[in-house]
Amino acid sequence: QILGLNPKTGATEWEWKGLGPGYASPVVIETGGQKQIVTMTQGSIIGIDAKNGKDLWSVPFPDEWHENISTPLWTGAHLIVSGTRQGTHAYTLTQSDGKWQATESWKNPEVAMYMSSPVFGDGLIYGHSSKKKGQFVAVDAKTGAVRWATEGRAGEHASVLLTPQPVLFLTNGADLIVAKRGAPTFAEERRYEVTEAATWAMPVLLGSNILVRDATGLMLLTAGK
Repeated sequence: QILGLNPKTGATEWEWKGLGPGYASPVVIETGGQKQIVTMTQGSIIGIDAKNGKDLWSVPFPDEWHENISTPLWTGAHLIVSGTRQGTHAYTLTQSDGKWQATESWKNPEVAMYMSSPVFGDGLIYGHSSKKKGQFVAVDAKTGAVRWATEGRAGEHASVLLTPQPVLFLTNGADLIVAKRGAPTFAEERRYEVTEAATWAMPVLLGSNILVRDATGLMLLTAGK
């Protein structure tokens, strides 16, 4: 169930009912002059009209455990979705005679994101794949080809942050990895152990500082000079 609420009153403006939720957060994208809400259900990817909640398009994306968790990523040309058993897929969204259609452009079964959501920059999709007990990866957004992938054992999970300069990976084991953007191979610039507690939550970039939540509370990491 997805609801459209009036921000002033909290009243329900529209309601979408379909397959149950798949854990992923919805995103708002704009293409072809129309704003769409795109999200994962427990067995599909859907696009609905942001104004009224009406169905625009849907494609199957089944998972045996209903674990469609990774938030969809819109690059401006492709919609990127991923699952731990399905791999990573890219779709183009087109409109013909007033009807929307999602068409698969490429898929890469060797890059499989579980709870981690990817980011887009430099023509690349940066993410954390569950393969080989955790890999940091960079995938060509147009073709799905892997630009680089680490050897593995990077952890069960990593939050990914795109900053104006590096890309950051914060593992659930509290390692903060600073990697160079746009490099031909994985280029780790620095690595910090930020706490002794687990860090599963998504960090927040605050200017040049980073707000991190671990299992015990919040902390603010400040950039050194």
